[in-house]
Amino acid sequence: MVVVYRPPPSQKNRLSVTRFLDEFNSLLEKLVISNGPLVITGDFNFRLDNPSDRAAARFRVLLDVIDLKQHVKDSTHKSAHILDLVITRSGDQLVRNVRVSDPVISDHCALRWETSCLKKPGLERKSVCFRRLRSIDRDQFVQDLRDSSLMNRQDFSDVSALSDCYDNTLCSLLNQYAPVKKRIITIRPAAPWYSDNIKQEKAERRKLERGWRNTKLAVDRELYAEQCI
Repeated sequence: MVVVYRPPPSQKNRLSVTRFLDEFNSLLEKLVISNGPLVITGDFNFRLDNPSDRAAARFRVLLDVIDLKQHVKDSTHKSAHILDLVITRSGDQLVRNVRVSDPVISDHCALRWETSCLKKPGLERKSVCFRRLRSIDRDQFVQDLRDSSLMNRQDFSDVSALSDCYDNTLCSLLNQYAPVKKRIITIRPAAPWYSDNIKQEKAERRKLERGWRNTKLAVDRELYAEQCI
């Protein structure tokens, strides 16, 4: 998978369409002969929906020469142009169901598509044992401990007998009030950057998004957009 960003040419950056096409052509010549699936995506800043755009026409010719296919059909920018692309080999059935949606976090839309080869590996799962210690009735637990042989028996012959009674009594009461249970858990990658503050702000964003999608009001959209920043 290759992600490309092409800055629009300007006097400041001194870039040109010809320079980009030459460099992109050199990259494509290396990519198309490689083994395995190929997806090229990103913000190319060519208005592919405009038939009269000469730069976009030159870009389309380049894709045709290399035998590549561009899949995005709907506008991806607030200016109503197709600037963001998803490109594969023409004969590949790699990309399907390309969707354009506006998450209200940029002047560009989000591109989503389905693919059959780039499969995300499943998360590791394991079995763990636990006790619900917080659910113990402490007063009743203490009372049963007072009534047990550990507290009332006086004829312990040695320290070993006392230790065995201690272990057996506490284990028996613990199993009675908080028996061992098993659960299958999913081991997720550590994300030290995901703080409680981020979690709270994310929940607030989802709340505002639901409100906007329910009401369709401009003021609710503005509140949601401000939270996304």
